[in-house]
Amino acid sequence: MVLLFPLIDSGKIYKLPHIVISFLQLLHIFYCTIVNFIFNVYLFLSRKKKLPKIKNDILLIPATKCAQMIRDKEISSYELVKAYIDRQKEVNPYINAVVLERYEDALEDAKSIDEYLKKIVPNTKEYYKIVDEKPLLGVPFTLKNSIKCEEFPPIAGIVCRNHNETKADIMCKGVERLKNAGGILLASTNVPELCMWIETNNKVWGRTNNPYDTRRSPGGSSGGEGAIISAGGSLFGVGSDIAGSIRIPACHCGIFGYKNTPKSIDVRGHLPEPDEKIINMIAQAPMARYACDLKLISKIYMSEKERVSLRMDEEVDINSLNFYYIEDFSFMEAQPVTKDCLQGVHSVVKMLEDFNKVPVNLYFDEFKYSNVLWQATLQYYTDDQVTGVSGYMNNFSKTKVPFLKEALKNMLYLQSHHDLGVMLWLYEFENLRFLNPQLKKKYLEMRDKLMKKINDILGDNGILIVPAYPTVAPPHNHQLFLRMDKSYTEIFNVLGLPVITCPIFLNSSGVPVCVQIVAGNNQDRLLFSFAEVIEKKFGGWREPK
Repeated sequence: MVLLFPLIDSGKIYKLPHIVISFLQLLHIFYCTIVNFIFNVYLFLSRKKKLPKIKNDILLIPATKCAQMIRDKEISSYELVKAYIDRQKEVNPYINAVVLERYEDALEDAKSIDEYLKKIVPNTKEYYKIVDEKPLLGVPFTLKNSIKCEEFPPIAGIVCRNHNETKADIMCKGVERLKNAGGILLASTNVPELCMWIETNNKVWGRTNNPYDTRRSPGGSSGGEGAIISAGGSLFGVGSDIAGSIRIPACHCGIFGYKNTPKSIDVRGHLPEPDEKIINMIAQAPMARYACDLKLISKIYMSEKERVSLRMDEEVDINSLNFYYIEDFSFMEAQPVTKDCLQGVHSVVKMLEDFNKVPVNLYFDEFKYSNVLWQATLQYYTDDQVTGVSGYMNNFSKTKVPFLKEALKNMLYLQSHHDLGVMLWLYEFENLRFLNPQLKKKYLEMRDKLMKKINDILGDNGILIVPAYPTVAPPHNHQLFLRMDKSYTEIFNVLGLPVITCPIFLNSSGVPVCVQIVAGNNQDRLLFSFAEVIEKKFGGWREPK
């Protein structure tokens, strides 16, 4: 089915006789089994590099606690920033997550903060002013390279932008708020070319590896963020998400990743720069090692108007919530959900017994169409100019990037300035998957009905638990052959629902298993509280070993 999808409308396939669909399902499972067998042989024959163990316990303290300790002079900002710089230098040769840094400037920032705090007496008016206005004072963080800021050019893995990029035109307001709250920007992290793939690799900086197993992908497009946070090289960072680009790396790297309700956080200041329509699909939000940090960081990242709109300061009573879960999307585009990932969902469902809750098992037939619903929605919000942003790849030259030709160059190991996954994705979109007006209208109507149906169920007090991905982090290049796995994340961009990815446990291979928790439109606040409950129960992030 994954091979047929670009060529045949999903709706026609699912209307075939039941016996034909069953046969196609068997073929799909057989195909997935063969692909996985080949990549498992690769894993068996190759060795993973083990990351150095975290030796400095200061790296294991949540950001909110670090900020308090800095204010109370239990640790210095310089000490904390230096520890994270040392850790990044230690792990980056293994994972290649950090691509640009400002270590010397960050240390100077930390020194200035420490000097300032020497004059502050605890429990005074000025002390509490810092707590209110600069709650992250002295705490370092990292940033996805596609997000625009004063300190780093947004190269986004594009060869023609490397060494030629000047200061960004529009700065990301959320990043400015993090810095105004006292955060110290430490480094910029790797992305796939133009953020257009679910693995993190480009011709400027190369491939980023998963900290738990360097033979595996950290996901994309915020893969550099996921990897460096998980490796203990950063407490938190910021990613962006149009199909799972925050949640897939969070899942593969075993951290917490937040996708906000669309338009609830300003997404301007990104490469590619979003227009007024596409912002209905895009999220830009924090990723963190600790759930207890995620709410504060997210509140800082938002404007006051955005915080009020999402009622972020309201208390949430877990006992007052209704819970639902989905085990599998039951279709033939992504892989079947593995036992580990199913166990992740069941573990959270079982945990809810502690609250005397019995989650309801849901099924939405429309979820079978996740990929084509996403395609229709993207075409709608881009006025059918789906590949228009590819102009960034050649500085908007009159000569268009030949997607298929560049893909073939990669396959034949010839020189190319473009990544294979990105070229195949763009070629497929432009030439194989493009929906005609009638099909687009059909799937947009299906989307609207599904959106109403799921929001009616979740309301303002419901949480849905689903697999974060059908498998754990796959080996590098695996997604070239099973690229529809992102169906488990992209459907929530289509529906405009807020999501947080939460780590549950490490499987027998030592790789994270995660779930997504989903709330109704603008009910983001419910998720932060439940993520903290999940972290407390299951332990949250675990150091890669």
